[in-house]
Amino acid sequence: LLFQKTLCPGSNEGKEQKTADLLFCISHTQSPGLQQQILDEAAALELELSDFAEVLAPGTWNSCMQQLISNLPLSRLSSLEKAVKTLKSTAPLQGLWLDKLIREKKLIRGYPTGDEFAEGLSGYIQCILSYYGKQYRQELFEEKEGKFLPADCRFAVFVKKALGHMEEQQFTEAVSLLRAALKFYPAMTGVVQELIRQMKSRMDNPALNAGEEFQ
Repeated sequence: LLFQKTLCPGSNEGKEQKTADLLFCISHTQSPGLQQQILDEAAALELELSDFAEVLAPGTWNSCMQQLISNLPLSRLSSLEKAVKTLKSTAPLQGLWLDKLIREKKLIRGYPTGDEFAEGLSGYIQCILSYYGKQYRQELFEEKEGKFLPADCRFAVFVKKALGHMEEQQFTEAVSLLRAALKFYPAMTGVVQELIRQMKSRMDNPALNAGEEFQ
């Protein structure tokens, strides 16, 4: 009933009271569906999300944020980008996770090109590595193929290596790593294809042609 009251269009409650009401609701339910609705409402009202991050289990926060970002149009991501800044200081892991999801959606659905694409991809990879770097021992990142790391983290490790090869104009090696990366995270297929397209445009020296790797 309290949640329904908060949703009421005629409610004159201020943000502080709405935050308190929704926090009470989300703290007293184990229903994933209701938790999702509450966070959706909190985001729509542009409430302080760090308060909600503190009362939810990390796994619950991650799944709810993933669903939230999946359903939001690109035009509404800016308010959540503001929330990321606060979250990173009060709840670093939750902030990094939300940042990762926002960056991922902008890369996949925003179709950036040129410098915007390069900066977006670099920031995305760094965000993933920072998120998992706070939870896993460094030696796990040095294992061959990062086999003990989550799929999206393995993707980031391979793409980071590929970007390094690109800087050295070792395009064949870069494409090989990118193809390997997609096995771990096929959702980024379009992004990787754009990266390969940009590599092709940089190959103005015939001696750098990587042949079938680019077919």
